[in-house]
Amino acid sequence: DRERLVDEDEVVGAVEAFDGAWGMLTGAEREELVGSLVERVEHDALAEAVTVVFKDGVGLPAAEEVMA
Repeated sequence: DRERLVDEDEVVGAVEAFDGAWGMLTGAEREELVGSLVERVEHDALAEAVTVVFKDGVGLPAAEEVMA
């Protein structure tokens, strides 16, 4: 199974590392980049969880879940 649970600190670290490059992209480039990687985002309010399902073939796990 390719699903893996990540914690908030791991997500924050990844976002901070990418922040400089992200800031250089236009809104359209950001939309294209996210759209090329992400198949869908699921939110479970009861579990306070967000699951990001990545597209096949992008070299990322199939789903990443972040618990609030």
